[in-house]
Amino acid sequence: MDKRKLSETDIISKFILLAFKTVNQTHIGSLLVTVPLLEELKRIVTKVDELMALCDQLKARLTDAQTTKLHLTDAIIAKAL
Repeated sequence: MDKRKLSETDIISKFILLAFKTVNQTHIGSLLVTVPLLEELKRIVTKVDELMALCDQLKARLTDAQTTKLHLTDAIIAKAL
């Protein structure tokens, strides 16, 4: 078997058959999947962790902004009455 990367064409050629109903271990085993090097995987995990931290910060800021908005709205209504 030649050592080429998994592509959409490979998947289609292996799995698109008119009456094909199951995928067995032989079909799956015939596919080659390229996995990044461990160093690259660690870099990806680090970046995802950084992005998740930013998401958490943004969520906290949005919550604070919503709380401030409610307090301001209450103050405006109280002042108007």
